[in-house]
Amino acid sequence: MTQADENTTVVVVGGGVAGLALGTFLLRSGIRCVVLEKNSRGYVEHRQRAGALDARG
Repeated sequence: MTQADENTTVVVVGGGVAGLALGTFLLRSGIRCVVLEKNSRGYVEHRQRAGALDARG
């Protein structure tokens, strides 16, 4: 986990697919952001997501 400083421009609430994608797009555009998620990183990486395809899909 990292800490944000007072120069963070955007806070994204939720580390799901949309939140992580938005955070990536903001950082690539040079906009400082922080993504907040209440669950652990391991949980987020392994949970089922709506619309996700599995290896057999």
